[in-house]
Amino acid sequence: MSGAQFGIGSPTTYPLQQSPWGLSPYGSQVTGPYQSGVSPLQPILQSLQIVTQQLHQLQQLNYVQQQQLQQLQQWIQVVPQQIQQQFFPAQPGQVM
Repeated sequence: MSGAQFGIGSPTTYPLQQSPWGLSPYGSQVTGPYQSGVSPLQPILQSLQIVTQQLHQLQQLNYVQQQQLQQLQQWIQVVPQQIQQQFFPAQPGQVM
């Protein structure tokens, strides 16, 4: 009788469940959607590669924008001087 209390000799009363990663909780046998040998980390690795490429592109874009900003700053300094020289040429010194 005491054996029946603990379920000895009786069938399992709880269902065997698969983990969401396709691994059996009772061993290393791969089950579910990953039976074909595709690693469950593959989508994560692909995402990291894409993020790395995007970061590199953003760094290049930042460099180009910095170069353009420097050119604009130079242009802002030079253009007013050129306008002043064209519209207000240097006047000869006045004699007192």
